[in-house]
Amino acid sequence: RDALDGAWAEVQALAARGLVEPVGDEQLAPTEERLLWPELWRQYAAVGSLSDVCAALLADARPDAVHFGRRVDGLERDATFVVAAAQRDGDGIATPARATFDAVVLAVPAPDALAIDGVADALPSELADLVRRTRYDARTATAVFLRDDDGEASRVLDRVFGGSVERDGLGGLELVHRHGRGGPVVAVVAHSAAAAAVAQQLSVADVLAAIDAAALRPLVVSSKTVRWHCAQMITPLEALRPRNPVDRGPCVCDDSSTLVLAGDYCTQSSFLGAYASSRAAAEAVHRGYLRRGC
Repeated sequence: RDALDGAWAEVQALAARGLVEPVGDEQLAPTEERLLWPELWRQYAAVGSLSDVCAALLADARPDAVHFGRRVDGLERDATFVVAAAQRDGDGIATPARATFDAVVLAVPAPDALAIDGVADALPSELADLVRRTRYDARTATAVFLRDDDGEASRVLDRVFGGSVERDGLGGLELVHRHGRGGPVVAVVAHSAAAAAVAQQLSVADVLAAIDAAALRPLVVSSKTVRWHCAQMITPLEALRPRNPVDRGPCVCDDSSTLVLAGDYCTQSSFLGAYASSRAAAEAVHRGYLRRGC
């Protein structure tokens, strides 16, 4: 209940700042499994971009240091954790980096956390095995951006569908309007089928063929395809049972609570799930500090 209240308060604060806005079920692509239970969830979307939301949350957190382009390759533990990482510049050139911490929280997908050298060995074996057994589905989304200076692209698309539609071969199509620097831009976003074991690759031709709008081809200015190998949860941690369960909330900890794995894979694929896991991770680290007399 505390996590539910906290997540709701966080979203309302973001809405009050004009960063997110509520959306109805009919405004979301039909690939969303959560829509199988109408009115169970309250849906919100970023008013601008998700980057705006993340930047605001980061500013509120006021961290001592933030590093972008840094990938953690391994953890070494003695009295503290030594994190071995690689800092990549704009040209992709990596420079080794090392830092020492009293506690480490890994808020990345489960396979990525276990791929870091030293993580699996630092966890109790039953918990490491539990994390390995989590399962995600895979998704692909392709966005096609079209010039819409005179509104022709919008008129054509509005005749084809309003909001979202289901088409053979594609999980769903979602119409999103954006205003680009060079003038009005309309984007058509195509999602692959839900719960796909292997997400299919979608091309610009696939998207335009699906909406049967050949007249739009001359208006295409760019496109982007994103593949999520870890999308929504199929088997989250809460659906699994370790041999020696320890009730520490929706996160995974070592015995000293100095290494914590957190993410929505611990409970459910939603903002609420991510919030609940992050809260549990923070509480676990705090308990560890108290036990050590820090």
